[in-house]
Amino acid sequence: MFDDNGPGSTPGDTLALDTLDYNGGQGWYGVEVEPEVEITDGSGFYIACMGLDDQNPYVGFDLTPPFSYQMWEYSNTFGWRPGRDRFTEDVGVRCDIEPWFLPDVVATVDEFQRTTVRGAPGITPPNASLDFAVNFRNTTPGNVSTQWWIDAYLGPNLVYSLGPYSLFLLGGQELDRIYGLPVPSNAPVAGDYRLYVRVGSYPDAEHEDSFPFEIKSRGLQ
Repeated sequence: MFDDNGPGSTPGDTLALDTLDYNGGQGWYGVEVEPEVEITDGSGFYIACMGLDDQNPYVGFDLTPPFSYQMWEYSNTFGWRPGRDRFTEDVGVRCDIEPWFLPDVVATVDEFQRTTVRGAPGITPPNASLDFAVNFRNTTPGNVSTQWWIDAYLGPNLVYSLGPYSLFLLGGQELDRIYGLPVPSNAPVAGDYRLYVRVGSYPDAEHEDSFPFEIKSRGLQ
């Protein structure tokens, strides 16, 4: 398997190479390419075959039109060039491909309901909580398995983090959930916080969304 990065988009770098055992019988011969080759830049590629010994294994041809005109040939004199018989036959070489995509899950979060924090100044009751609604949306056509987690900051300082949690979405699926976040008993009161919901491969976030909230002292709403 060659990349198409040769001169004039001809066969260039070798992407994969393997050997087929030919037993003399007619039919398709194939191998599993390991590791799989991922082509993500929108370019093309070439599949080539060559004989290695005096058995002179032959390659079949399809003589029934329409033809793909994609057959190439190689010689020591000219290198790779379009096949001379490409207008009358197709070479029996093929490959199985799978669509490749970058997993992409977008998270959107907003405050749903705030439970008033009550207690003496400087003390946060352990039963205080903050509810928030989050939407996870898979923007790709394939299934995605990823992670999500919660980070809360007081000013520039990370106060607490929960997760990561596993997240699986079918292609194009959206998931709406409401979560309750207990406020830690040691969280400073009367502070301006920001809560983040992050998605990615923990701890590296690919997408995130946030909203501000405030923990207030006793008697304040």
